[in-house]
Amino acid sequence: MRALIVAFTLSLAPLTAQADDALNPPHPALAPIQAELNRCKEAKPGNIPEMLCAIDADKAVDAVLNALYGQIVAKLKDAGGPDYDVEDRKELLKRLIASERAWIAYREAECSHASAEMLGGSGEKTLLAECNLSMRLDRVNSLFGFYQHRFPEIAK
Repeated sequence: MRALIVAFTLSLAPLTAQADDALNPPHPALAPIQAELNRCKEAKPGNIPEMLCAIDADKAVDAVLNALYGQIVAKLKDAGGPDYDVEDRKELLKRLIASERAWIAYREAECSHASAEMLGGSGEKTLLAECNLSMRLDRVNSLFGFYQHRFPEIAK
């Protein structure tokens, strides 16, 4: 019976992920980056080539993140927007900046820790690159999910 309950629960996981994607779809700029990363890894298997693929994808995602963050900051500084009053925008901006600073510190510490699984080995840099990429992807989608309904133009 316990196994049946576990199997049923696990069978629902894809449905909740699909529902979450429907409510908060990923940033549209990420799909081509992910496709290129997959193509790169398939074309160049191995530790060093996969690390280089992850680094290239991470640079592209970082550019998306920086552009998105800049768009959001600009929208929050725009006192003429219809969505929030000036004080709400100031508070959101203050919280966004604090969140971004904390996220950067967390990303650095978490990826350093995660890459220590291969401490001193050739895979350490690959794990670091993949962790940075994963965390940046998550951050883009987190910011996009939070602000896309407030500022729909950030999806362009």
